[in-house]
Amino acid sequence: MSNFTRKIGDMEALQKQLTTDGFLQAINRELIQTGRAFLAFRNDEATIYYNGNQLCNLPGSNGYEAMVYNHYLPITRSRTLSSQQKKKPYTIGQWRKDIESEKLSFQSVFKEILDNLEKEGSPESLQASRFYQLSPLNKQTAHEIVLLDIEAAFSSTGKKTDRIDLVFYHSIDRRLMFVEVKRLSDDRLYSKGAKSAEVINQLRRYKKRLKTEVQQITNQYNNTIDYYNTLSRGKLPHVSLEFPPLLGLLLVEYNQSEKKQINEVKEMITRNGFKSYAIGDTSHVKEDSTMRAIYNALK
Repeated sequence: MSNFTRKIGDMEALQKQLTTDGFLQAINRELIQTGRAFLAFRNDEATIYYNGNQLCNLPGSNGYEAMVYNHYLPITRSRTLSSQQKKKPYTIGQWRKDIESEKLSFQSVFKEILDNLEKEGSPESLQASRFYQLSPLNKQTAHEIVLLDIEAAFSSTGKKTDRIDLVFYHSIDRRLMFVEVKRLSDDRLYSKGAKSAEVINQLRRYKKRLKTEVQQITNQYNNTIDYYNTLSRGKLPHVSLEFPPLLGLLLVEYNQSEKKQINEVKEMITRNGFKSYAIGDTSHVKEDSTMRAIYNALK
């Protein structure tokens, strides 16, 4: 049975942290509400992503207090880079104790944290981060297709954890859309001998879980919608079970000289019963027409 959960134990406490903690206020005002960072909900934990990496975690077990990886913090970063310390999340108290200083705060080193985050990140994560602007919490724009989740882990006890890159929601059709992002140069797009390309095996696992656990997944994303509505005072409707979730591949990072290779990959995806869309440069996602094209291609 799936343990996929999107449930915040005390939404009022989480909301209070987001609106009263100086560090989180800065993140919310400068990044989340401008579409530069993404707030995702987990199992009694919220995670804020920036530039394809985790900016901070807010676990319910710790009163939703912000925790930042020591790898992105001044002073301790040099220790993780030299392998003197393992990478792990710190509360402000843990960080101050480690660096033996009470003077610094996460808010006072906010820019340094962002600078360090910008130095890291996988190519796929960086491409996916362009979609943060579709967050329901972005106050600068409103879209009919919004981003509900990233790196969505579907896991079962004793089984491999699958992480789907992007989860969108068409608020008019009330339908979920799960998207795996791959660069054209990714080896996982290509078969090795008689074996299927790794991406096909990934999509098969995703398809099976989305089919067998659709009720659980839908219920959890309805929780997510409720949380976004609470924070944004929005009115996103719940997901409908009338239509099954969409699933497909998004090809990114290529140029027109690779058109033949793009077509070969798309044909391979189609032969195996899946759908795909090639976008190249994800900076185009700011246009509603681009998201509609992706949605229609995966229908």
